[in-house]
Amino acid sequence: MLSAEPHWESREASGEASYGRSLSNFYRTFDPTTGRYLEADPIGLGLAEIALTPSPDPLARRIDTNLYLYAGGNPTNAIDPRGLYYCVYSIALHTLTCLPHDPANPDLPSSSNWVSGSTVNERNCGDCRDNENRIDVEDAGPIPTGYYRIGPRLAKYKYKRRALTPDPRYAYESYGRAGGYQFHFCPDPDRCSIGCIATPDIDLLNRLNTLLDLERGRNELTVLP
Repeated sequence: MLSAEPHWESREASGEASYGRSLSNFYRTFDPTTGRYLEADPIGLGLAEIALTPSPDPLARRIDTNLYLYAGGNPTNAIDPRGLYYCVYSIALHTLTCLPHDPANPDLPSSSNWVSGSTVNERNCGDCRDNENRIDVEDAGPIPTGYYRIGPRLAKYKYKRRALTPDPRYAYESYGRAGGYQFHFCPDPDRCSIGCIATPDIDLLNRLNTLLDLERGRNELTVLP
């Protein structure tokens, strides 16, 4: 269940005291005898990535409010490949948080200065902005929940935007929407998002893009209600 990659090391090997064979992945120390981490999840949202098999519903990988669990406390039947999410967006909270795979790289602290969906739109959907119950409204509602791959900067948009593409490894419900979601700048939060994840803070967008450039090809997004 545990990754064989070099980022895992035993606490004995690192010179730390240990009971049993605890493992460290830089961010946290995992105790396989209890199926728990010894430190709280530093992402601050209590997110445990649970990859149940089979799992036709991508949201079967749920939020876990216990910050110390590994794979929901069920390491026999579930896995947490990294111990952390990379980027997590909450529609209702309109927050985006990103942590790198490489601990030498900086993180993007959680910020609520994001928006998805609009209140002024051609669908006359005045409550579509940041409303998880409106993800089925084309050209007005927020980005559908699920798992996405974050693409490189788009030359067409002067390298400020990035495409958000549903991850083919997981089931995805489009709600009949055409897709084409992106990260982008949004000068008028009430109007400028028709499903993308956007921010009126250009400096915040620039920080996100700089961070994602450090780990090209490895960036993922989870969208929660």
